[in-house]
Amino acid sequence: MTTPFLQPEFFHVHVQRINDTDDGDILTPEQYAEFRDNNEAARAYGVDPADVETLFGWTWRLSAPGYLDSTDWSGVVDTLPEAITELRGMFDDSELLPYLCDELPGFSEFWKGYLISLAFTAMDMGSECGGGVLEPWSNPGGDISEVVDPDDVAAILDELERLDECRSDCLDFLCQAYHLIPEDKYELAGCDFHFTRNGHGTGFWDRDWNSGDVLTELSKPYGTAELCWRPKADTDAPSWDLAAYEFDITN
Repeated sequence: MTTPFLQPEFFHVHVQRINDTDDGDILTPEQYAEFRDNNEAARAYGVDPADVETLFGWTWRLSAPGYLDSTDWSGVVDTLPEAITELRGMFDDSELLPYLCDELPGFSEFWKGYLISLAFTAMDMGSECGGGVLEPWSNPGGDISEVVDPDDVAAILDELERLDECRSDCLDFLCQAYHLIPEDKYELAGCDFHFTRNGHGTGFWDRDWNSGDVLTELSKPYGTAELCWRPKADTDAPSWDLAAYEFDITN
């Protein structure tokens, strides 16, 4: 993956904004101090000090680490998930996606739960009923999370050129549902997002979620995305090795 020159920055601060329009300019602390103490400087900038308001919230921009290049600070919103959503609407986030995921607390746990569930429901393309759990991920009587490495599942998605699509869905959903998910349930939420969007027999609607119905409705627009597998026709890899299988994503 190519490292983008401009990368996202988010700050939870109180900022000063010229409030004559909804999209008023964000002032740097230095500008605000100068305008506060020097009315002439403010007017030279075209600002009436009386039109400057203080806001508390999240603001964001793109900047180049180690360089002075950056976009202007944009907007002030109440929460970090809102700021991430706003930034994604302003810029092409195809290269920014991994950085945005890293910015959101709880995303790594959510993503882990999603990948484990994707492996748990993986279907045999050669079986009418979908078949059972893939042998490398089989753990009879045990928890599948004990035998599934989420990085292996992510690598499969990457080979299928579906990694960013799935990760984007997860980030978008989590930003919408962030206020509904307790901090200790991010991994379970990732599991249930996969189960619910794909119409499995369990999910947000079937567990002890205070807002299960709302989370279910938020999941539905994403549609289905299931991992499928079949044994490779010509391979020396043993059946317990993932290299013995080929994969696909069905919608």
